[in-house]
Amino acid sequence: MTQMKLKHNVRETAKLIRRATTDQKRSYLAYFERSATDIMLDMGGDIEESISSPWVKGRDLSKLYRRKGDLLKSIEVGVKGPSTGLKHEVRAKLDMSKAPFAALHEFGTVGAGGKLPDIKPTNREFLWVPTERILDDKGQPVVQPSEMPPGYVYTKKLVFTDGTAGFYGRKAGASGKSKMDLLWMLRKKVAIPPRPYLTPAAQTAKPKFEKAILDAMRFAFRNG
Repeated sequence: MTQMKLKHNVRETAKLIRRATTDQKRSYLAYFERSATDIMLDMGGDIEESISSPWVKGRDLSKLYRRKGDLLKSIEVGVKGPSTGLKHEVRAKLDMSKAPFAALHEFGTVGAGGKLPDIKPTNREFLWVPTERILDDKGQPVVQPSEMPPGYVYTKKLVFTDGTAGFYGRKAGASGKSKMDLLWMLRKKVAIPPRPYLTPAAQTAKPKFEKAILDAMRFAFRNG
């Protein structure tokens, strides 16, 4: 849509709203609700597609993957019609109680080019970040931090002179002189890159809503 056409549409809509009767407004809202519902269903599909790929080892870290599915379950998209009056609510809502990390994935943290503060430990010296060696097929650690993973007979926490640290383990049958496996990365802070899933869907939906508003207004004035 060109800038000139967009400005014309905004002026046209504003004029129509000022002239609209109550019946025309109600007709407009009924038409718009049908269109908006379809748009929000499409938006929900776009969001689901961006975060529904199952977690796999060796994944592309710039993309989101589904583990337990909490993020997808936390997202609500829809259109709420007016019980009284003429107001509609069109929303894409995050339930942070179901997925408290949702905003971290959408906006990222400053250490990785995002907007939110980097993650730092609160009750421990380090954040324990599992490596793929101790993750199951769904991306979940098979043991808790500092516990002995299956197949290992020796573990040790190592802190190096450069400030980095890790939790290492030696497998059963391995030589005492063999290099130990890094099981957990111990970090003073962790940065999360932005991996937006709501914003792209909303950007795709925006021109559809602009068209739906104008179409609904024209319909109302033809039939009001």
